[in-house]
Amino acid sequence: MRWPKAKHRFCRKCCIHRLHQVRSKPDRYGLNLACIDGMTIYDLPEIPIFDGQSQPANGGAYSYVGVMRFELNEN
Repeated sequence: MRWPKAKHRFCRKCCIHRLHQVRSKPDRYGLNLACIDGMTIYDLPEIPIFDGQSQPANGGAYSYVGVMRFELNEN
């Protein structure tokens, strides 16, 4: 199966990558948290990290390699 190209959307003012339509699931979108007022990645308890190569468009499945976790240093 040949996957469609991902559709990326950029801000016209600052050019930040703000939104993209997921190639393997066209009914889903990815949103850049930096584009939401008052939100940062530090507001999330864990962020799954995938290897970036193993994905349906390359004939595989998403391969997660770990999680990124923010822990506040009280010192």
